[in-house]
Amino acid sequence: METDYKFRIRGLDRPPTEVFFRHDDQNANENHILGFLRVGGAYEPDVTNLLRLALRPGDVFVDIGANVGYFSVLGGLLVGPEGRVVSVEPDPKNIDRIRLQARLNGLANIEIIDRPMAEAERAAEFFFNAQSSGGNALWDPVRFNGDAGMNGGAQTMRTTTLDAAMAERGLERARLVKIDTEGAEQLILKGAGGLLDRKVIRFIVAEMHQKGLAQLGGGLDQLLAYMAGKGYLCFLLYYDGRPPQFLAPGMAYAAEVMCNALFATADGFAELWPAISHNPGVERDATTGRLRLHT
Repeated sequence: METDYKFRIRGLDRPPTEVFFRHDDQNANENHILGFLRVGGAYEPDVTNLLRLALRPGDVFVDIGANVGYFSVLGGLLVGPEGRVVSVEPDPKNIDRIRLQARLNGLANIEIIDRPMAEAERAAEFFFNAQSSGGNALWDPVRFNGDAGMNGGAQTMRTTTLDAAMAERGLERARLVKIDTEGAEQLILKGAGGLLDRKVIRFIVAEMHQKGLAQLGGGLDQLLAYMAGKGYLCFLLYYDGRPPQFLAPGMAYAAEVMCNALFATADGFAELWPAISHNPGVERDATTGRLRLHT
């Protein structure tokens, strides 16, 4: 059964963003998203907060691994009719949902690329996850935990690169690129080398899927070193909107849940977080209101 909802996404001391959402209760991903929205929150609040902080009217937003279109629609609303959204999603069922959600929100600024992205244009097996289309990948999802129920078959597709996709559309720069591709993030960023060299992508948010990176011949250390070589710093995002934490190449990284990382140049980071308040070892007394040493 499908039900229409309207949500106001708040936070970060910014005007709320009103989003219409048609929920199919047979769709595992839409059930997951709705679970966040129903309790007054935001789906993946760290990424949602970043979009609301970074995107402005007229911007270009690229949503790689768009799934059912939550971030494509949110981005489309934020960049407005004068902006553009490039939504990359190979799964035909997901594409139908993106188009539906875009129509529901009155958006005509979303263009869909129905091919996977990688480091080069080539033939590749794209695997479908039978349990959740959010787990589709360029590697067999059954290898994630051995669950044969994830096997939804595979299809040979022709990959493209971010460099090529942007050039084909006459887009010279993007304000924000979001990558959620179950481990293909490193390949995709290698296929964006020209854009990264010219620093014409201001911000990149990517899922830190360490097992997926390894399945596709990469790894976190390699990814951080590659992006550092392109002049981008890596930061870990928080759900509550506080300034992200710097993650330097060579640092050990461990997380109990899947984490999203922000790649930005130093000036890009300072644009979004232009000031910090720093009082080391000092706290404000709740009774007197005075600052005192924390011991």
